[in-house]
Amino acid sequence: MEDNRDGLASAILWGGLATAGCYMAMLFFPLVVDELLLAVTAAGFVGLIAWIIGTICVAIGMVVIGLPTSFILRKLECEDPLVYGLAGALAGFLVPCLLGFILERTISEGTLFFAFPGLVAGGTAGFVWGRGLQRAADEAEDVEELIAHDRGERWLR
Repeated sequence: MEDNRDGLASAILWGGLATAGCYMAMLFFPLVVDELLLAVTAAGFVGLIAWIIGTICVAIGMVVIGLPTSFILRKLECEDPLVYGLAGALAGFLVPCLLGFILERTISEGTLFFAFPGLVAGGTAGFVWGRGLQRAADEAEDVEELIAHDRGERWLR
C-alpha cells in the first residue's frame, strides 16, 4: 500500500459530485415543479459550479482532515470503509457548523445549507477512500501470498 493517489483522487471527485448533487436537489427541486425548462438550464450551470467548488472543498478537507484521520485510524487499527465514511460525514458536517458558529456566533439555516452537503460529501469521500485503502491492502496481501508461494516452489526444486 505504498501509493494510493488514485484512491485519493477518486474520493475527492466522488465527494465533489455528492456536494453538487445535494445543492442541485436543494436548489432546483422547487423549480422543477413550476418551470421545467428553466430548472434544467439553471441546474446544468449551477451543478457545474457546485461540482467545481465542492471538489475544491473536498480536496482541502481530504488533505487537512482526511489524511490525518487516516493516519489515526491506521494506528488504532480501525481501518474499515464504514469507519472512514462515518468520520468523513462527521467532519463534513462539523466543519461548516464550526465555521458558521465562529462567523455568526450561532448556527443558522445558512450554516445548515452548507453542513448537509458537507455531511454527504464527507461521508462519500471517506467511504471511497476507505474502500480504496482496503482494496490496496487486499491486493498487497495477495501479492505477498504469491511471492511466498513462488519462493516455496523454488525452494522445493
